[in-house]
Amino acid sequence: MKRLLAFVLVGCQSLPPGPPSAPSDTSLRAEMATVRRRDLKVSRTLHGTVLPVEQGQVLATAPNDGSVTKVLVQVGDRVIRGQTLVHLNTVFGQSGLQVIAQLEQSQSALNGAQQDLISARSQLAEAEADLGQFRSALSLARSNLGQAQAENHAAQRDLDRKRQALVRELFSQTELDEALARAEKSAAIRTDAEDQVKIALSNLPLAEKRVGEASQAVQFNRQQLALAQANYRRQSSILSQAGLVGSQLDPRLSQALLPPWQLTPAEARAAEFEVRAPIDGVVTDLKATLGLKVASGDCLATITDISTLYVEASAYESDLVWLQPGLELTCFSPGRPERKLKGRVHYLSRVVDPVTRSISLRARLKNPDGWLRPSMYVEALIQPAHPSQVLVAPEKAILNRGEELYVLVYHKDSPIERRSVTIGASSQGLVEILTGLQEGEEVITGGNLLIDQRDPSQ
Repeated sequence: MKRLLAFVLVGCQSLPPGPPSAPSDTSLRAEMATVRRRDLKVSRTLHGTVLPVEQGQVLATAPNDGSVTKVLVQVGDRVIRGQTLVHLNTVFGQSGLQVIAQLEQSQSALNGAQQDLISARSQLAEAEADLGQFRSALSLARSNLGQAQAENHAAQRDLDRKRQALVRELFSQTELDEALARAEKSAAIRTDAEDQVKIALSNLPLAEKRVGEASQAVQFNRQQLALAQANYRRQSSILSQAGLVGSQLDPRLSQALLPPWQLTPAEARAAEFEVRAPIDGVVTDLKATLGLKVASGDCLATITDISTLYVEASAYESDLVWLQPGLELTCFSPGRPERKLKGRVHYLSRVVDPVTRSISLRARLKNPDGWLRPSMYVEALIQPAHPSQVLVAPEKAILNRGEELYVLVYHKDSPIERRSVTIGASSQGLVEILTGLQEGEEVITGGNLLIDQRDPSQ
């Protein structure tokens, strides 16, 4: 609600009386508005750029060293997965026959690594079995030693008892000799049991060492097997990605490594590869040119899946109060504003650009007909999911002095007050008041600049 209020600015000196005159030109007509709570629907039109998603951009690389003999696509062409992009002749690098030979070698190495691992596991099982036997033997030897010690102790006690009784003539010399023989025999048995325990104890560390060495051999052979499997997969992928153009090969050629000048025309064709598109999409970069010499792994083309793209846009720092992931974003091109695509914000940067004081956000968009293109300039409309009831005042009521924001508050029975405020989002000429004002207070919206240049108390 706005009201008009006339202010008359007078000087400090008293004027002499004179005839009535026309109203002074120091009269100011000020507009006022009441601070209220209301729904504030904020919307922003952001400027952005269309970019491909990271997972939707794939490189088509050269499987081997060679030279480009044919380029079948151009930048901007749509391709399907498996479509031939480039013909690559590897006669001057690694021939198709060598790839087959290397695949066979990697297969042989893989089989050998598997056999080595099986052998190492068998040796480990034997070492563990031997260790178990030695531990059982040690346990039995200790048990026999304990029994022999008990028998020897009993025989020695019986011998001592009969020696004492012989003095009193309770036992004969024959019985004493028998007790002595039993004591000596039990002592010999005990000594033998002690020797068996020592032997078992000496064998145990050797058996444990064999188990440790066998375990290390198993671990080593597992690593070798993993390397052989990786190498085999690499050679297989090279062969499957490139695909031999010559599908009919003489079996003898798979074992022959012929130099280029000895290749027949059929064998030379077998040294050509087709580099195919790894995914459906559009050729967005093409480095392959006729006659280009390339090395294994060199990028020949970039294929981009444009069925899903994202828009990267910059928002104002002040919009952080309502920006959040999940908000709907409507994207359109200035050239075709009627063509709109919708997506949702899935990324909001946590870093403010120190130069532009803006925040980067991204929204993923479905692009089924390919209307959007990477690097296209677009505009995007974004707004909060639901308008909120907030305290608002007209934007033109806000004045600033350096970094301080303030308003002129009108009081009916007291001078105008200059009061600092904190603001939030703004829309349609209104601004959210976070701190500094209360609902129902009146602020000056028109003429406030002139009033502020003078003492508000007047």
